[in-house]
Amino acid sequence: MIKKITLTLALLLCISSATMADETTAPIETEQNTEQVAAEIYSVKDKDKDKNKDKNKDKEARKKDVADKLEKKLAKKTKLKKAKEFKSIMDCNDKAAYNNVSEYVSFTCKNDFTDDRLDVINRILESGTTIQSLKQVYEFWLTTDEDFFVVEQICALEDSYFSEYWYERAFNKLTNYEHGALSGEELREYQEAGITTDEILAANVMCRKQGQNIYDILDSVIAGTGIEQQAMALYGVDTIPEEGSLFSDITEIAKSGKASVEAITLMAEETEETIEQDEIFFEVIEDKINEELASMEISVPENDYHSDYESLKKSKYPISVQRALMNKGFTPQEIEKSAEIPDWNFYNSAKKAREMLKNEK
Repeated sequence: MIKKITLTLALLLCISSATMADETTAPIETEQNTEQVAAEIYSVKDKDKDKNKDKNKDKEARKKDVADKLEKKLAKKTKLKKAKEFKSIMDCNDKAAYNNVSEYVSFTCKNDFTDDRLDVINRILESGTTIQSLKQVYEFWLTTDEDFFVVEQICALEDSYFSEYWYERAFNKLTNYEHGALSGEELREYQEAGITTDEILAANVMCRKQGQNIYDILDSVIAGTGIEQQAMALYGVDTIPEEGSLFSDITEIAKSGKASVEAITLMAEETEETIEQDEIFFEVIEDKINEELASMEISVPENDYHSDYESLKKSKYPISVQRALMNKGFTPQEIEKSAEIPDWNFYNSAKKAREMLKNEK
């Protein structure tokens, strides 16, 4: 009996020992495998980090190169002024000044203006035109065949028209309506004839070329010559890219003949390389803007701009008036304030509101 118990205990001890051996050796084997896998993973991560470091170094080097070239280009422009030299940019509160300075630096860095054109730009801003209005007129001018001096002439008529597209009305006045201007009734007639809104908008851009008239373009569409075919002949291009609306695509083609954007090729095929070039260029300009703001001790506005625009939903002004004032560079705060001023001239009200708020931080 004792022998039997002893044998049983011995057997149990053997089983226990075997189990313990398995339990102690198995984790060691697993731990070794884990270390190997971890080593492989970290090896790959280290390689990725090295690649990213090299890529970042390369990007930083290219960014410095772009920044140096931009500085050299700007240094040659003897007529280029600092934003702080213009009352139309600085004579307002910090929130509006922040927007104005940012717009001005971006505008003068992105476009390779000659000193003659900078003379015109300086006169326009000194006359009281906002940088935002000037930019709108400049973008419009790019689609025309007119001399650059027409930009100044259009800006001089800003007080005469109040609408979202006031500059087009001023242009029509200056050119004696030679390119045509559709009335509401004429617009409906063309739409009833089967011409789409997109085609009419595209024709409205095309007609700004010398010798063109919107009526002739739309009548040709009705006769069977489509907008695309007419645009290719007018601008000397082989195709119209189908990237957006017909209006937006033709607008870009119209601009590309005059625009001198420093690092962005209009209508270029979008590749990883061109995207990165654009990113670098915009980062350089962003640094330039921040440098200019810091030199004038203008800080980033505390209020979220989105919440400012949300507040306009309660404004007494209709959306069309709000948009027209925002396009002229007025902040939501200034627009709200102007709605309280009893003046039927919305533009004058906004100017008065800017004056009242300019000492507020």
